[in-house]
Amino acid sequence: MAWRGPDYISVPALDEAGVGWIRAREWWPYQRPTFVTPPFAGYVSGHSTFSRAAAEVLCLLTGDEYFPGCMGSFPVEAHEFLVFEDGPSEDLELQWATYRDASDQSALSRIWGGINPPQDDYPGRAIGKVVGVDAFLLAEAYAFPLLVDPTTCAGDFNADQARNLYDLLLLLVHFGEAVGGEANMAPATLDLDNDGMINTSDLLGLLTVFGVPC
Repeated sequence: MAWRGPDYISVPALDEAGVGWIRAREWWPYQRPTFVTPPFAGYVSGHSTFSRAAAEVLCLLTGDEYFPGCMGSFPVEAHEFLVFEDGPSEDLELQWATYRDASDQSALSRIWGGINPPQDDYPGRAIGKVVGVDAFLLAEAYAFPLLVDPTTCAGDFNADQARNLYDLLLLLVHFGEAVGGEANMAPATLDLDNDGMINTSDLLGLLTVFGVPC
């Protein structure tokens, strides 16, 4: 039971192949009849890599892995969306809770389209996860003023004259806590941007000068 293929489509703007029982040797990926699948040997999927990198950037940029309102959507209008055939037959809406959900579906589309074999997907997602974070930190260093002044010792939370792993661990222990003088509240020195919370911006501020001696 599968998409029946381009042999059932004479006029793409009017015809749809639909789904039916076909012999395995008659299977087609959802592509044009001139498309050879896969068109190359197994390589890391670009869709998997770039989509996941974009998702990580959006998570860091917004401070949240969820779409605004916890729902991202993309409307698909009936008979106006598909290219290889007429369709879809009715309006529908793609929905995702998180940016990573959307990037995962982008990655899977290349498998469903016969462009990448499945083994090309997950390495791309893993690479994109690292590249996205690195790209965000690099862009922030160019685009925004430093969150901490490298000429001072801000970020040296344990006063050892260096911003290093010990400072990072101390910040992570209090990550998500409010700052104040009450018990069980984070030390004010950890609040590099003075917003009353130990959060992503403080972490990014520390990473900006990480490894820089006082």
